[in-house]
Amino acid sequence: GNRAGEAAILGKLGLGYNALDDYPKALDYFAQSLKISRDLGNRKVEAGALMGLGLVYKDLGDYPKALASLAQSLKIIREIGDRMGEAESLNNLGVVFSLFGDYPKALAHHEQSLKMKREIGDRAGEAEILNNLGALYEKLGDYPKALAYHEQSLKIKRELGNRAGEAPTLTNLGTVYGSLGDYPKALTYHEQSLKITREIGNRALEAAVLNNLGVVYSNLGDDPKALDYFQQSFEISSRIGAQSNARNSKRNIGGVLLDLGRLEEARVALDAGNASLGTYHLRTGDAQAAKAAFVREIERVEKARNADSLVAVYVGLGLAE
Repeated sequence: GNRAGEAAILGKLGLGYNALDDYPKALDYFAQSLKISRDLGNRKVEAGALMGLGLVYKDLGDYPKALASLAQSLKIIREIGDRMGEAESLNNLGVVFSLFGDYPKALAHHEQSLKMKREIGDRAGEAEILNNLGALYEKLGDYPKALAYHEQSLKIKRELGNRAGEAPTLTNLGTVYGSLGDYPKALTYHEQSLKITREIGNRALEAAVLNNLGVVYSNLGDDPKALDYFQQSFEISSRIGAQSNARNSKRNIGGVLLDLGRLEEARVALDAGNASLGTYHLRTGDAQAAKAAFVREIERVEKARNADSLVAVYVGLGLAE
């Protein structure tokens, strides 16, 4: 039979199931595609399967595995001289580094990718990276730069008629305006994004936008509304197996329940979200337990940021800067 064709089709099925947020099936198809392409020595399909695996691991919140797969993919893509694939790969790595909290590395990868996308003349890809750079500058607290990148991204996406791409940029603009304390503008952007997200059926993004709306209502002091949005977000994330987002929503639910004085429910939610119970202990008047919880949280963050294992993966693949 045509094994090469089979490997390519399995890769396409992986992409399809990933788009449907069916992560176990997506992993299975990409793994099968990877095995066949390696047996055949088909480097291009192998790189595609590795990239696919990396993106699924990213969506599942397993960033070390995502980086390892994407880094292997980039190495092959460079060896076979695929410029388009290299730009894509650099962008994906930038996204994962950003999620992992390594912003300098994220920035370097996105900027290299943007330069390549512009050289190739890939407008859709350029818009995607401008959006990612906007999100990165927002995390760095540079809101004017974040707004400028998101506006550029939105402009290109609208010119290209890319509805699906508009949704993440709109909610990102909402988040920046929220950080600037302009809550009416934040709500407008998030609501526009939610409308498109529901039209196109992107469940993972819908969960993220609902969570963003919850954050705005929480900042406005409307706890019941915030709780409702966080709850909706949690339910969707749980259903599609997006563990990292589900935990995030649970932490937010716990925070609102604390504000509402529903301490026991808050403790359960914070626990389910792997959140520090420091604030909970403070509210219940147990200063010692609060201090211990905060110290543990600081140690956990430090450990994640050191990420020696990731650096080792990177150096091993000859990709460390």
